[in-house]
Amino acid sequence: MPRWKQTGTGPGEVIGEGHITFHAREDDNAIRSCALDWNGENKLIPFLPGIAFDQYFPNLREIVRGERVLRGKDAQEDVLKAFEGWVEEARATVVAGDRLRTFGALPIAEAQPDESVSAKATVIVRMNERQERLWSETAYSSRQAEELLFGLVYQVLWDWVVGRSTKGTQERMVGALERQFGHYAINGIPSDFRMREIGRAPFVAWRALPVSADDWVQEVIDRATILCTIDLSEQAEQSIGSGPPMVLGVETWESLSDGAKSAALSLAYMGFAVRLAELEMVAEATDRDSPGWLPIAEALSTMVERYSADDSAVGTIAAADFLSKDASTTSILFESVPGLSPDIRRRIVDAWLALCDETGLSSAQAGLPDRGRLLVYGFALGAVREFALVAQEHGDAEREGRRPVV
Repeated sequence: MPRWKQTGTGPGEVIGEGHITFHAREDDNAIRSCALDWNGENKLIPFLPGIAFDQYFPNLREIVRGERVLRGKDAQEDVLKAFEGWVEEARATVVAGDRLRTFGALPIAEAQPDESVSAKATVIVRMNERQERLWSETAYSSRQAEELLFGLVYQVLWDWVVGRSTKGTQERMVGALERQFGHYAINGIPSDFRMREIGRAPFVAWRALPVSADDWVQEVIDRATILCTIDLSEQAEQSIGSGPPMVLGVETWESLSDGAKSAALSLAYMGFAVRLAELEMVAEATDRDSPGWLPIAEALSTMVERYSADDSAVGTIAAADFLSKDASTTSILFESVPGLSPDIRRRIVDAWLALCDETGLSSAQAGLPDRGRLLVYGFALGAVREFALVAQEHGDAEREGRRPVV
């Protein structure tokens, strides 16, 4: 049976769930790495280390510092002071534009061939807006795992955020922790008879979350980066792969190095993933009856007729190529497809290309023309395929004399 580390905050809505697996070799059973799977809203990600810390340190009873053993409030204040110092250093790193440090207590990686899962932790994130609480409850696979790992979860989450997110998300994480520490400074540590105060400090940080265009850009990029790793249908893979030679021209495509070709494909994949992210994150993106689909329908119809294609994928690829042809067609695309605003979509394209330059990914794209258009092609392909599938559903429903699902 899993062992739950409770917080005494009462009932709340589950808004996210993280699963951490810890890996060890059978010969010594020493934990060597861990992997984390998050199932929840992306906008929660910058708050996860703070939520886990807020669960951990009020429950801390003792800690060893050199030859001293600190207990109770002394132990809690010591751990809080250490983490405040860590975040203060992180703020200076953010201001300098450098990469944040990781705790490195456990490498975040998949299990090696000689390793197996030795322990598990499930982190349930809950919110109660009426009581102004945002907190976590953690289940461990055993008492031994709880005793060994409870103090590491917030560090693992910090390292995971640093390793898999953009600088914008990392900066939000640092800001959230600063607000959380400010709450502790004013209201004290939620310990002993005040245990029900757990969750208040992260909620204060959460409530201050701004909702701006820049936030949307970061959220969508973060989610699309994850979606780039999922398995797509064979037809989707082929359609994405067919785009770069068409966008760049066959002669230009064949002159590229293998590295440049891979970079071109990755840009098309990212554009496709951006549309998938919109469908997950923006309610309006799923509006199948939006009049904005009309230009997409016209482009698809024209290309299917032009190429007299029995294979619908050919018309879809050609329509996506047309809609990403230049600034004018891109504007039509971004203004027509339901979901995020055209301005935010343009910012996403610019931000991803800037991130490629910032992280060195652009070196693989050296000499690669039309990088932005490759991204837009992927987005257009996602939208055109989406429309084609919906149109096919409606056609099938009409032929079968039933009402289509909308």
